[in-house]
Amino acid sequence: MNFPAVRSSDWLLRHAEPIRLTAQKPITASIVDSLRRQYGSDDASMILSIAGLQSRAAEKFGPGVWMATEKSIAQATVRVVARYKAALFGPGVVYDLCSGIGGDAMELGRRGPTVAIDCDPQIAAMAGANLSLDALDRDALDHDPTPGNAVAICADATGREIPQEAAIHVDPDRRPGGKSRVVQPASYQPSIEDVARLIDGGRHAIVKLAPAAQLERDCGAGLVHRLISENHRQWISLDGSVREQALLCGNCIDAAGVTPGGRSAVRLWADGRRERFSIDAGEASGLVELDRSLSAVSEVPLYLIDVDPAVRAAGLSSSIATARGWVSLGGPSGFFGCGELPSDQSLSQVFETIWSGPADLKRIKRWVRDNSLWVETVKVRGTGQDPAVWTKGLRSGIPRTGASVVVCFLGRWSGGTTYAALGRRSPLNPLASTTKLVDEVGN
Repeated sequence: MNFPAVRSSDWLLRHAEPIRLTAQKPITASIVDSLRRQYGSDDASMILSIAGLQSRAAEKFGPGVWMATEKSIAQATVRVVARYKAALFGPGVVYDLCSGIGGDAMELGRRGPTVAIDCDPQIAAMAGANLSLDALDRDALDHDPTPGNAVAICADATGREIPQEAAIHVDPDRRPGGKSRVVQPASYQPSIEDVARLIDGGRHAIVKLAPAAQLERDCGAGLVHRLISENHRQWISLDGSVREQALLCGNCIDAAGVTPGGRSAVRLWADGRRERFSIDAGEASGLVELDRSLSAVSEVPLYLIDVDPAVRAAGLSSSIATARGWVSLGGPSGFFGCGELPSDQSLSQVFETIWSGPADLKRIKRWVRDNSLWVETVKVRGTGQDPAVWTKGLRSGIPRTGASVVVCFLGRWSGGTTYAALGRRSPLNPLASTTKLVDEVGN
């Protein structure tokens, strides 16, 4: 929704309470009329628009009132991920470029001095308001008493001079001009070439990229090539999905415990715990060959393994499988397995195989019903099967109460045959989440 005038941070802060109250109840014609009478048509529209986004904003930033637009909340960094990245910077000043509404800047500000910059005046004003609201929330909850001293300004991130001693966090716009989301960094705004110039020279920095972004396609001679060779690419997951790919530069590499030229996968929990798997530059250069040489089997092993989505997105499935002695079911984009219960179950979900055979829905459902089981999730890799259809079919007519929970796996052997398996979650892996019906497909 477009508005004829930019609302300042002060205006947004003054209207935080009506926004909060409006978000607490269904929007009716009488409420709309009341807001229009009290604030005028344009201001009422702004209040209603922001109020309608509060549930989504709370999912990203936590409880409170947060200023957002439809596009900005979709692109904002969730607080748990922002907190992790902020911890990789030292105590010095950080410039948060293309800051959006402040998802990263709020956590950077809790760490130390932060300057949030966005070229959109309304978004910059919303970032300023959110930084103030976050500081108020921190004081009210008696969190870190150190002031965040974060400020937001409206400016062109690529045209502003940044002190050489300052670190940079940059989140290029992946929907430039309000267009559909783009994947390749060359199409970002600013482009990957502009970002490379910003951080060239060993500056401490983190660049937020789309999980599917392939720097290699934009990598020629010069600055972009050095982005890969001198820095570290890390994929971050939370709640069963990949949230972003982060390019770590300078001291941020050491702070993350990884190495230049390598890549890694990190799984985060809301309480601050994390798990990481990483490889160095030499191993990263041999990923294609490793995928080709991965040991494969022709029958489902005793234990089935599904790696974390961050591992798949990082292209590290074969690496973690090789390091832990797992075999492949259908290549690096499929599932894995082993004959003994793995001692290291980090960044993976492990299941004991209780049935395997052809992907015959009726046959599997009959077996599930006869054994008083309940299929919690259907995981699919490399086949055209619809997990939602299979989930509905395997649950239909089967009572949920008292049934043992299992997971149905659908995959494809290297030869092309589709297989199915039922697995019971390993008792040593209680934190593994299997609640999603549709898993991401791919390595």
